[in-house]
Amino acid sequence: MSKIKEKIIQLVSKAADLTSEEVTPTIENAREGFGDVSSKIAFILAKKLGKNPVEIAKELAAKLMIAKDANIEKVEAAGPYLNFYINDKFYTKNVEQIVAGKVKQMKKKEKIMIEFPSVNPNKPWHIGHLRNALLGDSVARILEYNGYYVLRTDYINDLGLQVTQSLWGYINSPKKADEKFDHYLGKEYVNVAKQFEENPELSDKVRALMKELEDGKPEVIKKEREMVENCLKAQYETGFNYFIYHDVIILESDVLNALYKEGIKILKESKTIRLEKEGKNANCWVIDLSQDLFDKFGEVKDKEKVLIRSDGTITYTGKDILLHLWKFGILKDGFRYIEFLEQPNKKLLYISSKKGKKIKFNNGDKLINVIGVEQKYPQYLLIDVIKNLGYTQASNLIHLSYERVSLPEGAFSGRKGTWIGFTADELLEEAQKRVTLRLKDTLTNEEKIHVAKLVASGSIKFAFLHAHNNKTITFNYDDALRLDGDTGPYLQYAYVRTKGILRKAEDAKEVPKVANKYILNELERKIVKKIEEFDEVTIKSARDYAPNYIANYLLELASTFNKFYDSNRVLNAEKKEEIETRLAIVKGTNLVLEKGLELLGIKCPQKM
Repeated sequence: MSKIKEKIIQLVSKAADLTSEEVTPTIENAREGFGDVSSKIAFILAKKLGKNPVEIAKELAAKLMIAKDANIEKVEAAGPYLNFYINDKFYTKNVEQIVAGKVKQMKKKEKIMIEFPSVNPNKPWHIGHLRNALLGDSVARILEYNGYYVLRTDYINDLGLQVTQSLWGYINSPKKADEKFDHYLGKEYVNVAKQFEENPELSDKVRALMKELEDGKPEVIKKEREMVENCLKAQYETGFNYFIYHDVIILESDVLNALYKEGIKILKESKTIRLEKEGKNANCWVIDLSQDLFDKFGEVKDKEKVLIRSDGTITYTGKDILLHLWKFGILKDGFRYIEFLEQPNKKLLYISSKKGKKIKFNNGDKLINVIGVEQKYPQYLLIDVIKNLGYTQASNLIHLSYERVSLPEGAFSGRKGTWIGFTADELLEEAQKRVTLRLKDTLTNEEKIHVAKLVASGSIKFAFLHAHNNKTITFNYDDALRLDGDTGPYLQYAYVRTKGILRKAEDAKEVPKVANKYILNELERKIVKKIEEFDEVTIKSARDYAPNYIANYLLELASTFNKFYDSNRVLNAEKKEEIETRLAIVKGTNLVLEKGLELLGIKCPQKM
């Protein structure tokens, strides 16, 4: 459809004597009953020429009927609008290509690094982390489908007070891990954090342990790395259960070792960073913030940001800048990596290390950070500072934010431990129990386990991704698991339905193919048009980093298919060409449902 729209833009541009840039915003999908593509170009010409847009539309329609493309059946004026009617051959040819697997995406040159979910290695993923992970995973899939080279990175803060409190509990607690390690460690963290506030003696011991970490005491470093890796493996077990995979983990503790020396040199040599001589920031290296930042965040008090403290240590913002300059390939790559895990998708996951081999996990043309909306200011600050340092790449750093998610029981806090019952593991476990109770007894126990996992994860993923990322979500099991609503199981069932028809066709030795010169009826045409919209939707979804576009499209596709199938006999149709063409439509729907759900990270069972 994007190709035919490009052709229409060229035709309208020539007929109206306008540039394609002027015409493009006027092109849209037509309303039902008014063709396939429409243009409101007459409104623009009416202002330029001082004429009635209705008369202009009539004149243009007459011109375009003479110069129309072979795929355009007719052009009509409806008031001030131009409506283009595409012929059946165009649509059926594209369905043929989809069924034959001939539709290929163009490869693009850009490399995109997307960072998610970046959870501290001292607790399990709660449902807020899960929203981050599902959004990042789906956007990565959509970008890859659109031809981009995508690197999935996970930045892990293995330093600081939270991790040290967890380490204290890990070393000193008499209770040993008798459950999934990240759950065990999270509870230890909650316990120590509470005592930390109430017991000054413990507070001093934890801070002493943090100093030993910062000083690089070998036995403490070894114990901390052991804890961090065990927690990460447990967290990734959760991710794998949701079919989420990564390329590399970057540990914050390795950033300074890999980037500090050259990074500090680049910062100090910049013309926009200066050494303060007096005042509260005396002997600190600072940078002025731009007016744009103040316009967006009026509550910001300081007009300058400290990047290097007076004692020579780098601030969190300074460290973040070095990391992103490395990501863009501006800073020399000092990282080394070791193999961490072989993932269920057979891809190796690497982790940064003091020793290991060099691998190019940077040089991103575009960077996407999936981070909660509450981190909007720090992300804009990061972009602002990189821009002020003189790097135009700052415009290619995107903060993909998302709102909060909760269960009907209410909000929760990670530090207070109220995430218990709100973890991604517990969410999936409960959904699987509820799905299992609804499955037919015709399935074997093994089949029930497999289907329950796919339907449970699909229901959760769709509920999270169907909503735009800037909307809050209250996840409700009953709503998410319905077969008759805007849900993942509804789409999975539509897929299973198409698969069942195709299995019967295979048994009957019927082949899906569009019959020569076949004339589509109204419902056939609607489903064929809807199938054709898929790539256009994925392009928009990649442009806006918005999986919800695909989620909404798939609901429309499934609904349109159900209406088509309920009114059109397929395998027992009267004519051979009807059977073949309708099977091709079923096959096209099946393939697009499967691919669309795959872009949301949702797998489909073969039976339900």
